This record gives sequence, structure tokens and C-alpha cells, in this order.
Amino acid sequence: MGLLAALFLSVNCACIARGVAGSFDNEAVAVWALIQTFYLWVKAVNTGSILWSVACALQYFYMVLSWGGYAFIINLIPVFVLGTMFINRFNWKIYIAYSIFYTVGTILSLTITFVNYQVMRSSEHLVSHITFPAMNVYVVIKWIYSHLDEKQIGIIMKFVKWGLVLVFLMIPIFLTASGSTKISTRIMMLIDPSYA
Repeated sequence: MGLLAALFLSVNCACIARGVAGSFDNEAVAVWALIQTFYLWVKAVNTGSILWSVACALQYFYMVLSWGGYAFIINLIPVFVLGTMFINRFNWKIYIAYSIFYTVGTILSLTITFVNYQVMRSSEHLVSHITFPAMNVYVVIKWIYSHLDEKQIGIIMKFVKWGLVLVFLMIPIFLTASGSTKISTRIMMLIDPSYA
């Protein structure tokens, strides 16, 4: 497995550009932090453990300290959670992992001077802020569903899924159009890689 990892890293353009002839930038530290954060996220989701969730949030905090690319983590993990809700694979382990990751990670990110309140105002964090209440609404609705019959459940589920899609799409559009937030270059590069 180690040889395969070395092979993939040796042909990865991002790693080649950031580690030339022994010199490195802060991305060299951040690549390890990024991989470690996702590893701990997988452990937290598989076990549903509070300990692994806190460890993931602490590793995310380290990533925020080391590099601005932490935005990729705070976007990919919520997209994973939303995806599990839409394919009906969401469970209590994911709920515990994301609730702790989001809460602890956001609070710790607020303590960093160069990030500070961008955590609350930046478009790079919108996905995580939308996912947390959407996840809680989903859990409440699932609890209500356990007390209804199948026909009523099917009708309500269609409305909820499409309602979440509309909210998920309309909030960023509204905030961007009103001038409250601006779409950053990193987000534009996630949407369209040729943007840069």
C-alpha cells in the first residue's frame, strides 16, 4: 500500500508543484493534515465515537492553522453528510461525528486571528452552516416518520428533500446577490477548475 501511495503522490501535479528539490511551503505540512483529518473523519463515522470526532476536529483545527486550504475539508465533509441523507444511508454515527466535528471545529476556528469571524461570514463555510441545521431537521423528520404510515411518509419525504435542495441552493445565491458574501476564488475553482 505504501508503494501505491508513493506512486500516486509522485505523479500528483499538486504535490510536485509544492515540493520541488527539497524546498517546501506551508502546503507540505497541510497535505499531511488534510489526509489525517479525512482519516480521522472516516474513523469517527465508522465508530460513532465522540473521541474520534473530537480528534478529527482537533486535526481540522491544525489544518486551519497551517493552510487556507482548510476550506476543502469544511466543504467536503458536509457534502458527504448531505449525500448520506439523500441516499438514505444517514445514521446516528454520522450524526454524532458531524455534530461534534462541526461544533468543535467552528469554535476552534474562531480563535485563530487570521480566520476569526470569516468562519461565520465567508462563503467558504456556507455548506457547513447549512448542513448542520438540515441534518437536525432530517433527524426530527425521521423521528416523526417512525410514527406515521408509509403513504404519508412518502409524500412528506418528497417535499422535505426538494425543500432542502431549494434551501441549499437559494441561501448561497441570495447571500451572494445581496452582497453579504462574495464567492471566493477557491470556491470558484471547486465549481469550475478552469476558473484560475
